Amino acid sequence: MAYDPLADSILLFGGMYGPNGVFSGVNSTMLNDTWLFANGSWTNVTATAGTPPPARAFGSLTYDARDKFMLLAGGEGSSGGCNAPCSDTWRFEGGKWWKLPAATPNARGFSAVYDSSAGFVVGTQWNLNGAGSGAGGGTYGLLNLSSSNWTQLGYNATTNMTSPSPDFWHPALVNDPLEHGILMIGGTDQGSGANAESWLYSGGIWTDLRGAAGGLPPATPYPSAAYDPATRNIVLAQAGGLSETWGFNGSWANESAPTQPPALGAGSLAWDDSLGAAVLFGGARAAHFGSPILIGAGNSTNDTWELSNISRIGASNWTNATAAPQPPSIEALANPTAMAYDPMSRQVILLDGPCNSQSALVNCTGNQTWIYANGTWTNMTATAGPAPPPAYGLALAYDPLTKSVIAAGGGPLDGSKPGMWEFSNGTWRPLPCRGECPGGLAFMVWDAAEGYLFLLSSSGAGNAGSVDPYRYDGRAWTDLGQTNNTTFVEPNNFDGALAYDSQMGCAVWYGGWTLGGSQSASTWIWSSGSWMNASATAGRGPGPRSDMAMTAAADGTVVLFGGEVNGQTRNDTWSLEGGIWSNRAPGTSPPPSLAGNFVLDSGMRSDLFFGSDLAGIASRTGTWSWGASAPLEIRTISATPNLTEVGAPVIFSSLATGGLSPDVFEWAFGDGASLTSETTTHTYARPGTFVTQLWVNDSGGGAITRNVSILVHSALSMGLSVSNTYVLLGKSLSITASTSGGVGPLAYSYLGLPPGCATVDAANLTCTPSRAAAYNISVSVRDNLGVHRTQSIDVVVFIPVCACGPVPAATSGLVTLLLIAGFGAALAVGVVTSVILLRRRGRGPQP
Repeated sequence: MAYDPLADSILLFGGMYGPNGVFSGVNSTMLNDTWLFANGSWTNVTATAGTPPPARAFGSLTYDARDKFMLLAGGEGSSGGCNAPCSDTWRFEGGKWWKLPAATPNARGFSAVYDSSAGFVVGTQWNLNGAGSGAGGGTYGLLNLSSSNWTQLGYNATTNMTSPSPDFWHPALVNDPLEHGILMIGGTDQGSGANAESWLYSGGIWTDLRGAAGGLPPATPYPSAAYDPATRNIVLAQAGGLSETWGFNGSWANESAPTQPPALGAGSLAWDDSLGAAVLFGGARAAHFGSPILIGAGNSTNDTWELSNISRIGASNWTNATAAPQPPSIEALANPTAMAYDPMSRQVILLDGPCNSQSALVNCTGNQTWIYANGTWTNMTATAGPAPPPAYGLALAYDPLTKSVIAAGGGPLDGSKPGMWEFSNGTWRPLPCRGECPGGLAFMVWDAAEGYLFLLSSSGAGNAGSVDPYRYDGRAWTDLGQTNNTTFVEPNNFDGALAYDSQMGCAVWYGGWTLGGSQSASTWIWSSGSWMNASATAGRGPGPRSDMAMTAAADGTVVLFGGEVNGQTRNDTWSLEGGIWSNRAPGTSPPPSLAGNFVLDSGMRSDLFFGSDLAGIASRTGTWSWGASAPLEIRTISATPNLTEVGAPVIFSSLATGGLSPDVFEWAFGDGASLTSETTTHTYARPGTFVTQLWVNDSGGGAITRNVSILVHSALSMGLSVSNTYVLLGKSLSITASTSGGVGPLAYSYLGLPPGCATVDAANLTCTPSRAAAYNISVSVRDNLGVHRTQSIDVVVFIPVCACGPVPAATSGLVTLLLIAGFGAALAVGVVTSVILLRRRGRGPQP
């Protein structure tokens, strides 16, 4: 089983099925069916795939990235199939099977895989003559598709002592681009059963990895392995016949997930780019994995498993990022902080809350400006200029319209009216507050769907509470409240939490205090200028609470942490995804926190939490990160075809993962043209080697580039000539097809040849015609891209006037016809008619 990037599907061929499992030899059936796995489902294409290879199990299937086809070599046959061993080599291209003339060396113990560093398919041959014989091992390469033959690469087990044992067979071979070679895993040793060896073949040399750090997977007969480009790991599934998954990235590590495929053997594993996962199919529930022969304890299986997120360390979990220095200790209710991420400087900006008479802290150092970048806090108070005056409940948010962090809302402690400020290029600057400048306990986010800063002014006293919505369009504030509209419904709970949900495209408000003085568990969304109560559809959420922290998460969800529940400070974590709440229950969390700050740090690709641990009166600061989401990565990039001719379209496609959606794609094709699209088509107007560069920028400020090369040849053209258009019977005729451009090797074919001439696959043909007549000869040439050209030419083969002297040159069509007329009236009439027709078409000799 192997992945075909051109067809964007996994190809599976053959195998063995039976009640006694795999290769038991008892009531088992060899198969030669062909299946495709695409978009998560299987399709049987046997009926349309042409004449398939003979039935077999353990055939070695790999994608040849150089010659752009799937290659099948070797395997175990049976009567009615290819018999054991299967020494044939096949290619699967264009949905059909084609047999190659190459004979696979000692095919029964043969394994093959495409080596991206070498640029051709490499196969390993293992000895089958008994343990310890030391004969039959070797490393081979399918170097040249035109010759279609396997060539030994110099390694031989009898002369090279630093090599895998030649006495075991069917190991897993997998291309490892990071290690610039092929990784060999496990196999079945004829002398001692399953093998726990691991070797690397690179640059023609085998390296033993058994002494590498991290240990080795358990002994694994008939192993299944694949390369995961998303995590750059080699994935080994069902290691040792156990329910285990291992990853290799320079060293082995057990990556077993909470949910594993069952303990099977001899399954097939391949990476599926379209799914972004490794796909595992089939296998046998084996009772004894130490023997070269697997005896099943039950039926063979046709289960399909998808293994994804291998080695996604830190995903959806808390990591303590506290490091000195830290912003000062705070008391949440007395001097809350405000935070926002600035994508221009790729920093988190923190404005420490004010000190006031309510503060129980002895050394309150409020109204400070700090930045957090690359995992470190820096106090910028001395250089940031005059900060906003001390105000309780100030809110910060980044405004893409003004490209700065805006500070607004709050209640100034000096009794003045609320104002607004911006933080840009490391300094604070006051802004004129046009319109109705909001005040009170403020919560503010950028509403990407509406295209403005959305601020909620939350206030309450006694049993009364409200949230008043405001909009800032980069110039002035507008009160969006509908106090005089009786049909306008809005939340009546204050001191909740606000975040923007990129999945739903709306701002979300949760919890707080109700009019009756109790804590709320309601979920409200702001969309198209109005409120909607989504509590009934949001499922069982975090429950009634206030003073929690909530933010947009790097994985596209909304995450809520902590808060106060019935007088108790909490440290539970919840997420809102697709409008539904769920408890994340991470293994590690910050301590119980009240009125902390939570913000998406796109530069670190995680969410940053900074808050207080309210323990009586004392408070402590702490910096934590949530999510550690996968970084932005261009997982695949392709140009199809990457070997083409001038004027032919090339399809460019890519797959980006991680980061923050949506992404922006831009292609620069290397010839001065560019286009913005995830998938696009481009045509080159001149030959050459072009390096196309793809830029991907995500919504959080992340950017990454990758290149792909395209070799463009001149368009295929052909000219046709012959040694003489009038050939005397018994004399030789030479035909020459002159070509330029195209992608070799070229294939030639001839039609309309006279008897005595046979077609050849060559640009030149010389022969002796054996029958006089007029002939229209056509020559077709096809290049390796399938482009073909055809031309034709007229040739007359004639009988000499007499055999007693030289025949004058046929310089006059009429004289020649008169001379020929004396020999055989029937033949003369035919030739005369042909020549006259040729003259009428402008191709015969003129008098």
